[in-house]
Amino acid sequence: MPKIGKVKLIQHRPIPEGFQIKTVTISRKADGYYVTLSLEDKSVPQFTTEVKPTSENTLGIDMGLKDFLVTSNGESVPIPQYYRKSQKRLKTLQKRLSRKNKGSKRWLKALLAVAKQHKKVADKRKDFHFKTANELLSKAEAIAHVDAERRAGGKLKH
Repeated sequence: MPKIGKVKLIQHRPIPEGFQIKTVTISRKADGYYVTLSLEDKSVPQFTTEVKPTSENTLGIDMGLKDFLVTSNGESVPIPQYYRKSQKRLKTLQKRLSRKNKGSKRWLKALLAVAKQHKKVADKRKDFHFKTANELLSKAEAIAHVDAERRAGGKLKH
């Protein structure tokens, strides 16, 4: 890596022949560091799809506070409440953390346990978003959504 130098990593998948590394992103999560590689293959053609929206292939969605989203077909996707479901476990871990001496090895271990629990919630949420998006895209070719600022009459602040 240009600025850091050599970095040891566990490579779970080999880089295919003919692919070139374009960018490298290193991110730190609660359970360790992750390296994300962006690869380019010149042999793969670039293509774009053009979809003509019709009433049969278009789906409208409205994001809400009571439901995660409601589709134009009347289907509603409930909010999964992952944080609420994990609050009991988080409470226990945070109580354990508060009883440790700040800066000690056991405090760091308890801090890591709290961070990992928060990461679990974040991962579940992310998985839910990807699965919901995939389900919506399998039902329709074009998706339209309501602009929250317009719906609120321009009252939302950025």
